[in-house]
Amino acid sequence: MNNLKQQLEQGLIAHFDNEQWCEDFESDDFRGGRVEFRRFFGVNKEFAIWFNGTIVHSCKTFKSCERKLNELFDRFGCKITDINDEL
Repeated sequence: MNNLKQQLEQGLIAHFDNEQWCEDFESDDFRGGRVEFRRFFGVNKEFAIWFNGTIVHSCKTFKSCERKLNELFDRFGCKITDINDEL
């Protein structure tokens, strides 16, 4: 995930969802979100995780962000589907 950290710090946004899990288990319980690195006034920086349209976690360190992502991925069967600069 160190590569992910670098990509986020460069301004890219990682999108994730559980579409494959839904297909595998024939479920309509779709979940999705994104992870981004935000800068405020050039000084304050944070990683933010959006899940189902709500910010569920923000932190200054990638380690904390990674821990929350792994928790979401394990609980809801999510995986990163795309990394780009679009919301």
